[in-house]
Amino acid sequence: MKRGALAFVTAAGLGVLLSSAFLVGPAERAVVFRFGSPLKATLGPGLRTRIPLVDRVVRVEVTRTFTVAAGSADANSGGAAQAGSFLTGDTNLLVAECALQYRIADPIRFLVSAADVSGILKREGERALTEELGASPVDDVLSSGRTALLERVRAHVQREADGRGLGVVVISATWRSLDPAPPVIAAFQSVQNATADRERLQNEARAYSDELASKARGEAQALIEGTEAVRVQRVEAARGDSNRFAALAREAAADPALLRSRLWFETAGRLVPRFTTYVIDGRGGGTKLRIVKESAPK
Repeated sequence: MKRGALAFVTAAGLGVLLSSAFLVGPAERAVVFRFGSPLKATLGPGLRTRIPLVDRVVRVEVTRTFTVAAGSADANSGGAAQAGSFLTGDTNLLVAECALQYRIADPIRFLVSAADVSGILKREGERALTEELGASPVDDVLSSGRTALLERVRAHVQREADGRGLGVVVISATWRSLDPAPPVIAAFQSVQNATADRERLQNEARAYSDELASKARGEAQALIEGTEAVRVQRVEAARGDSNRFAALAREAAADPALLRSRLWFETAGRLVPRFTTYVIDGRGGGTKLRIVKESAPK
């Protein structure tokens, strides 16, 4: 009897010990509910203990990124999801769906604030899409305003999550689909093609204008530089002539007769070679006429 009782006590103690120990993974945080109320602090990774039959442990993945689709509606048949329809500010119909990515920042709040946090985020995302699309023109939504609209939707959902104390951080929002309604998608595509052609032609015209302007500026600069070179050349030539005339004036003032003689000889030296010279040779018992023609100096 004693041995059996000892074995029973030992087995019971071992069972209690085993049931009180639990393991928390590296990416998890454990929330302990004692008599239905969560403890203030969470338990990190490692081997942890609890009070059997009193504590309930819920493990929460805090590094995992969760995704919820906003704007999708479940079809009645087959449970397939389809994008929802939204009205833009200029009364155009768009089919839109975005994905919200979030992480659990406060495991205790996440577990006690609501039974379906993903459902709340989905509804808030759809409400944000309705408000933002309803306040924006369709051309802006389908072109340059896509990214900014998504950021506003993410910020809206984050504010609502903080206000409700959901304990999550909305990391990002991305488009899954954003298209016109099927009956008018061809017309929208035509408009988009026309807009793209207009932008392309504008860019080509701008490039051609820039090319012509650059060429004209180059030609103008070359003309200015050429004119400046001619101006400098003429100024230097005039300056040289002025210096030469000034030198002659000084020589004339010093000795006018010498200057007149020099000028006479220089002028004669330039003019005489232009005339034909006749030489009469009377040697050898007769008279011979020899003509010597000299060309002007180059």
